[in-house]
Amino acid sequence: MRLLPDRPQFRFLLRACGLLIGMLLLWWIFLLDPLLAWVRASGDFVLGWAPGAVEGPHITLTPEGNWMLRLPVPAAAEARTDLQRIAGGGAPNAQPKKVRSFKMETSRTKVALFTVALPLFWAVMLAAPGKKLPRMMAYGSAGIAAAMPFTVTLYAMWTIRTYFHIESTPLTGFLWSVAGYVNGEVLPYATPLFLGLWLNPALRTQVFSWAPAAEPAPDGPPTRRERKRQRRRGDAGR
Repeated sequence: MRLLPDRPQFRFLLRACGLLIGMLLLWWIFLLDPLLAWVRASGDFVLGWAPGAVEGPHITLTPEGNWMLRLPVPAAAEARTDLQRIAGGGAPNAQPKKVRSFKMETSRTKVALFTVALPLFWAVMLAAPGKKLPRMMAYGSAGIAAAMPFTVTLYAMWTIRTYFHIESTPLTGFLWSVAGYVNGEVLPYATPLFLGLWLNPALRTQVFSWAPAAEPAPDGPPTRRERKRQRRRGDAGR
C-alpha cells in the first residue's frame, strides 16, 4: 500500500519545492544585485528612447537606496488640462507650462520583485529536466531579463497615473487597472510556469499527465521448461 500519491504532478511538486528554496537563496544572496544593476541600466536605455525623453539619467538611486524614475512626457501631451493642473498651470489665459517628465520614487524591494521570475523559472525547468535543457533555460532567461525594464517602466507609469488621478475614459481607466494588476501581481509569478510549459516538453508531460507510475508487469504463466524444473524440485524434496 502506497502512503504517498504516485502521480507525475506530485513528484514534480516535490522536486520543484526543493529547487525553489535553493534558487531563491541563490537569487537573494548572489544574483539580486547584478539583476538590479541590469534593470537599472536597461531601464535607463529604454526610457532614453521613449517619446519626449530628455538628456540625463532616467533612473537614479537616492541616498536612502530607493530608486528614482524619471518618465518622459511626449510633447503632444504637454497641453493636456490634467497635466497642466499637476504642473501648477492651467490658469485662464496663461501660457501652458512645459511638462517634460514625471518623477517617481520607489523602494529597492519593490523593484526586486520584478526580478524574482528568473529563479522561479529555473526551479520550474530543473524540476522536469528534458532534452536541450541548457538551451531552453538560456532562451527563457534571456526573455525574462529582456522584459524586466519594461515591467518596471509600466509599474512606474501605472503608479504615477493612479497617484495623480490622470483623466481618462472609463474603458481606458479599466484597462490601466487591469494592466497594473497583471504586471505587478500576476506576471512575475505566472510567467515562469507558462514559459517553462511552452519551452520544455518534459514539463508539459509532468504537469498534464494523469497516469500513475507504471506497475511491475505481472508474471505470466510458467513455460514448459519451468514446469519441468518445478516437478524436479518437488521430486527431489520428497
